[in-house]
Amino acid sequence: MQTASFTVSEVSKQRQDREKSWLEFLDLPTLSMGIYHIPAGTTDRQTHDPHDRDEVYIGVNGTGRLTADGEEFDVEAGTIVFVKAGIEHHFHDVTDHLTVLVFFASAPKETNDR
Repeated sequence: MQTASFTVSEVSKQRQDREKSWLEFLDLPTLSMGIYHIPAGTTDRQTHDPHDRDEVYIGVNGTGRLTADGEEFDVEAGTIVFVKAGIEHHFHDVTDHLTVLVFFASAPKETNDR
């Protein structure tokens, strides 16, 4: 793939049609992208494990909070939060259905120290 174009409304509809909270819409060796939805009044603390890749969350709509490594962030449309690989994090205090775009960096390459 050389180029691709997506719209938030398009990937949101695909996620909703599949009745899933998560939809990955791009998966490349160097980058993956998805859309994640957390319903109002819920948390994903029990199901959100640390990832093995750095990630960036970008708020699309709704309101909630993200706790990462003991620090709390308000998340709403336009908010950008970086979470380093391996850091415990979860969404909570979702007062209005929260949707975020998620960007995962490629997994770190193993080095061969000789």
